[in-house]
Amino acid sequence: MLYQFLPRLSDDEYTSLEKSIREHGIQVPIVVDENGSVIDGHHRKEIADRLGLPCPRNTARDLDETGKRTLACSLNLDRRHLNREQKREVIAKSLMADPQLSDRQHAERVGASPTTVGNLRSTLEEMGELSKLDSRLSADGRERPATRPTPAADYVTDQAADYVTDQADLDTALADAGFDTPDADSPPAHSASSPNGKQYTRPEPQTPRRAPLPDAFWRATYDLTKVTERLGRLTQDDRFPQNAEKVATANRSDLLRASDLLHQVIDSIPEI
Repeated sequence: MLYQFLPRLSDDEYTSLEKSIREHGIQVPIVVDENGSVIDGHHRKEIADRLGLPCPRNTARDLDETGKRTLACSLNLDRRHLNREQKREVIAKSLMADPQLSDRQHAERVGASPTTVGNLRSTLEEMGELSKLDSRLSADGRERPATRPTPAADYVTDQAADYVTDQADLDTALADAGFDTPDADSPPAHSASSPNGKQYTRPEPQTPRRAPLPDAFWRATYDLTKVTERLGRLTQDDRFPQNAEKVATANRSDLLRASDLLHQVIDSIPEI
């Protein structure tokens, strides 16, 4: 399964899917690339081929290998309920397939938090199963440093026990992280204390540049389109009719609120 990170269906899930396909056929087309490689729908295709049933398909074009893996995760995670260990396995496979992507991109791909992805990345690097990279690709396609200076308070709390044996080591470590001992006549705006009470400070950070508003609006609209498409695909799932009432109970009010907010945005944009 070239683009599949998720584990195979359990025996019960597979049996249930096969029963549905026998009775109703393939209701949701599988997704393939230009070469016919399956991106989404491995189990459906496998069952349809074995039963000799037609298997409708849609072709996803103009995606690189990373994009195909991201699409596969997005489509599959909409339908699967994974336990903690299965989720960690998906994150690990995503990291090992595309280590150049940022933790945030992996988090968006697999539906996890960037912190969870970062912790698992560190574990895999320590085990030698994942190479450490000096830079990573952010969502805008730019290379960013793989690590950033750690705030002094966090550094002392989380790292001192592993790397610092005395005050001289602590001073050196914090200096390497971009912190300096403050001047006595100029109290720092951003400071933190070491365990012995000594103060460290880092220069006032510059205000980050904001992306041009049209670009930010385009990105938000693009993300909204993707989410809407995902919701649309869920309503086409062959299990939707028997679960529609549960979906309505849990999600209808949120969807209506989202619709109201979207209409507010649309009303604020002039017609052209």
